[in-house]
Amino acid sequence: MQRAKLHHNKKQEKRPRSDGAVEVLPTVSEAHAAPRDKVARPVKQTPASKRLQVRKPSVSFSFAQDIIAELKRVAWPSREDANRLTFIVIVVSLAVGVLLGIVDFIFYWIINGLILR
Repeated sequence: MQRAKLHHNKKQEKRPRSDGAVEVLPTVSEAHAAPRDKVARPVKQTPASKRLQVRKPSVSFSFAQDIIAELKRVAWPSREDANRLTFIVIVVSLAVGVLLGIVDFIFYWIINGLILR
């Protein structure tokens, strides 16, 4: 089929609708449900009481046993190592505190001495 060709300088005319009527489209019908045949498995209907069933206490008990077993596998530090590492943490914390105190004093001196005269 051939379509009509327009000349280069002409535009295609718009055809007005008859009587200015609004075009009404038909409603779309709802989709059909999926077919259930021998291949598809049936849908199980479970009562609400089964779906809201509380966990058995054995599950939480086995969870606690797993935690205890995992804690037994941990390589805990000796008493001497724990004391030495605690001392290191205290010394580093004090050093950082002193350093921050010095920086704070310097900023205090700068703001009060130079800016707020």
